[in-house]
Amino acid sequence: MEERPVIQNARGIAQQVAYYIFNSSWFDRVRGEEVKDVLLFGSTLRDNPHDIDMLIIHTLPVLDGFGKITKYDEKTGRMVADDEVKIEDERYNAEAILEAMGSPLFEDFYEERESIERSVKKASWETKKWPIKGEFIVDGVGKVKVRAKDPMEFYTTIMTEADKTLRRNMVAGKVGWYLGYCGLAINDRTLDLQVMNQDLLVPEKGQEDREIAIKQCRDPLFWHTVLTTGRLYDRHAGEFSPKFTIPVEAKYPHAAELFTPK
Repeated sequence: MEERPVIQNARGIAQQVAYYIFNSSWFDRVRGEEVKDVLLFGSTLRDNPHDIDMLIIHTLPVLDGFGKITKYDEKTGRMVADDEVKIEDERYNAEAILEAMGSPLFEDFYEERESIERSVKKASWETKKWPIKGEFIVDGVGKVKVRAKDPMEFYTTIMTEADKTLRRNMVAGKVGWYLGYCGLAINDRTLDLQVMNQDLLVPEKGQEDREIAIKQCRDPLFWHTVLTTGRLYDRHAGEFSPKFTIPVEAKYPHAAELFTPK
């Protein structure tokens, strides 16, 4: 397999990606659902990285499904952890993870789109004369200029703009745009994302999921190494200061020990 090129300014790119993850993802602090931390690990902390390895530590229910590789169990009719697959061989792509994280304005892209779609259809039904021309205010989108000869053109014009606006405001849209600006792509393995619920880093919680996480690694010390050598993003660092500087142990005491295989 041909070796991928070295990523120039990988640490700087990782810092900007983490900024978008923190500031452009869905959160609900009343329910305690948010991105808690972003951990940088692997070759980006050393020299000549060929990819950017990051761990998103979260309390977002929508991300729990990305924390382990699953398969359908016909006996129970449920999705269960797949013990035969290892994360070194198969994992979720970065775009799928980021899309699931929505935007600060909405949790789920498709639910938000459906809401807009209903209002657009209602507006077209209430319009008595065609063609029409003007500006229409759409919740979650803003003003949309429309020139339409019939309801179908009206619907297509507004929904096309809605799709672009919603995706542009999502964390996936912002990270994808930024990586493109840097001459990279979101799904070419430049960005290798992992996710982990914060409970797994706390001794009194997450034991079953910790065991699954360890079992799904070919190297049983993988997570121990990540949590020992990786560095958390410092949201309070100055504008021109390095951001990935905080050892995991400083915020999650004994977390690495929890991932020591028995």
